[in-house]
Amino acid sequence: SGLIGGKVLGVTGRQVNKALRNNPDGTRFINRSIQKLHEIQKAKGNTRNPDLQATYQSAMEETVQELKDYLNNNRTIAKDITAEEKKQLISLMDAKDELYRKTARLQEQADNGEITPQEWGKAKRINTNTSKKINRDLSNIREGIVTRQLETGIKEVQKTSDQLGWGKINTYETADDFTAQTGRPKNVDGFIDEAGQIYINKEVAKETGT
Repeated sequence: SGLIGGKVLGVTGRQVNKALRNNPDGTRFINRSIQKLHEIQKAKGNTRNPDLQATYQSAMEETVQELKDYLNNNRTIAKDITAEEKKQLISLMDAKDELYRKTARLQEQADNGEITPQEWGKAKRINTNTSKKINRDLSNIREGIVTRQLETGIKEVQKTSDQLGWGKINTYETADDFTAQTGRPKNVDGFIDEAGQIYINKEVAKETGT
């Protein structure tokens, strides 16, 4: 899907697409890392195979470390996210690291009979709930970053629209509203109609722009 349509194709359409895909490499890496963590954790939760769970756990730990290294060592990241977002992300990654280590220690204690199955089960549930909260916090940060980048992109599109004399852009917060108002499929991030009017599905644009 993309911003194409009618007579308005070529350079203008590409300019609009470029503006809506303006996420710097830094935010793109962060957004994809967070999304990757969610996907791996979901896969881990959907299997009871110990070998698969161990594989997914290793993948999560590796992704967390990669993101922490990126946040700590990349000097250009300050241009992409706020200092507070960086601080929160590092804190959440540290919390995930500690949770992984704690869960591994408890698993070992359970295997060695140092704690009862009931104690292990209770601790695992607590750690799972803690992990879910960390994931929610990560998602909130990611949402903030993506929303800010999308709004910046829309402003760039508006500049192009003003230069061409098209007027105000039509934006829709949800895919349902976009489809109800335009008749286009929910998975379309936006389009330009025959009259040169621009329509943006912000819900999908946030996903496709990352």
